[in-house]
Amino acid sequence: MMQITIKYFGLTIDCTSRSEEQLSFTGNLSDLKQYLIIKYPLLGQAIFQVAVNQVITNDSKIEDGDEVVLLPQYSGG
Repeated sequence: MMQITIKYFGLTIDCTSRSEEQLSFTGNLSDLKQYLIIKYPLLGQAIFQVAVNQVITNDSKIEDGDEVVLLPQYSGG
């Protein structure tokens, strides 16, 4: 199992009731998103992007020590 850090911002904090957690996990980003939606069902209704090690991505291999950040939908202006 790999140890990763997950950080939550904005609406994703409301869905999880936490701003950060350490997690032992094996799999890719799609697996992690499915796991988190099962753990925190409100995330299934939220629109968010994911960054792995400060790079926004739709799918990525998760490595030991990675930082995964859930970012709520935002708009520029």
